[in-house]
Parts: sequence; structure tokens; C-alpha cells
Amino acid sequence: MSALGWLVAEEALRLLKCAYPPMYVPVARPHCTLALGVDRSIKLPAPRKAIVFARVDDPGGVEVLLVRIDAATVRPDGAVFHITWSLAVGRKPRDSHVAIRDWPATLRHEPIEVDLVPARF
Repeated sequence: MSALGWLVAEEALRLLKCAYPPMYVPVARPHCTLALGVDRSIKLPAPRKAIVFARVDDPGGVEVLLVRIDAATVRPDGAVFHITWSLAVGRKPRDSHVAIRDWPATLRHEPIEVDLVPARF
């Protein structure tokens, strides 16, 4: 079993780092999950454009970028589409879900469109 989704394209990473300098340790390869626990035989999703429209900061060390994909902000499993952007030592990417639930989002005046590359992780 694996997870399916998209990696943030290299050019998009540079753009996002300028707009959102990481507050904690940057995540090695930021991605956006579409589905968890997927059989490895399931085909990868198509490339997508995502709109980064807000940031969530849990002052305990989790920084998350909220995204919209194909006009949706919620994944098929009910979780919010997001990119875990940076983490303090000891924090895990799964902590993003708690940060999204417990901390307010700061909306971006001008959302940023980024390219997402299909991936399995």
C-alpha cells in the first residue's frame, strides 16, 4: 500500500519559498496527498495545477500551505488538501491535519498557482 498524489514541481518550490519563507525546517520534498492506503497497481493521477491560497502556522512547529485543486479544497477522504511546508524538530507531516483543525489560516491576498507532478509515496 502507498499514498498517491503530487509532488510540488521544482520551479513552484522556488516561487513558494519566496512567498512563504519556511518558518521551521523545510520539508525535503513537499507534496500534496490525494489518497492514502492505495494499492500500488492504481494508476497515478494526472498532473494538476494547485492554487495556494492560505498558510497555517501551529507555533509548536508545523507550517502548512492550504491548496485548491480543480476547485476543491477537500480530498475524497474528507481531509483538507494541503502541502506540509516546514516542521520543527520532532514534528511529523501527519501533524499537519491537527494544525489545520486547531489553528487559523492566514489567507493570501493573491493566491499562487503552482504545478503538481504525479507521484506515489
